[in-house]
Amino acid sequence: MIEIKYFERNNRYAISLKGHADYAPHGQDIVCASVSSLVTALGNYILDHFAEQKWIVLEVNLDIGDSNVEILDESGNDIAKNLYHLVHEQLQDIAELYPINLKIFEN
Repeated sequence: MIEIKYFERNNRYAISLKGHADYAPHGQDIVCASVSSLVTALGNYILDHFAEQKWIVLEVNLDIGDSNVEILDESGNDIAKNLYHLVHEQLQDIAELYPINLKIFEN
């Protein structure tokens, strides 16, 4: 099972995930691929745009089965908030479809 922790407070945003979905064999697991793609896209966007957006990158770790993307947003705009909400909503949709393989914990 993939365990996802979502955190949002005081302009600090974090999504972390641990584990494997075990929906299908490695390399064929659509649940793992979907979750990994979302979190990797978020992490890469953060790394590519943090300076211009005035985000403080607390961590971007995109390891297989253990990822974390965490920032502090001092920009005064809603770009980071909207990005994290988008990924969070998509992860919730996946969790609804595959509740045995994915669980989200919110702080």
